[in-house]
Amino acid sequence: MQRLITAILFTATLFTANAHSAATGTMSVADYEASKADNKSWQVTQVYLNGVGVGAALTAATLAQKSRPTLFCQPEAIELNSKSYLKLIDAFIRKNDIPADTAIESVLIMALVVAFPCS
Repeated sequence: MQRLITAILFTATLFTANAHSAATGTMSVADYEASKADNKSWQVTQVYLNGVGVGAALTAATLAQKSRPTLFCQPEAIELNSKSYLKLIDAFIRKNDIPADTAIESVLIMALVVAFPCS
């Protein structure tokens, strides 16, 4: 049941993010890939995605402390940082057919869901 809910939320997030990416300022997969070519842009992208990842991890931890369901369950022994978020994103993009206009923030969240499923 949790997997079904996760799949529905992910799909809804993708459609919402794609429809409103220009208006909301989200970063697309294409923007993410393009930022790698420019050192200054890449540094900003890394800081931005670290903030997205930290926010997601803090949200998951807070929900877990309140015995509420979370989208992913990060093991206590694993410390995530900007490099690990980028590795998760890149691996998820490589393994899946992700459209270029997909919000990279959604890709990071889904990568966390896949990498750290809740049992």
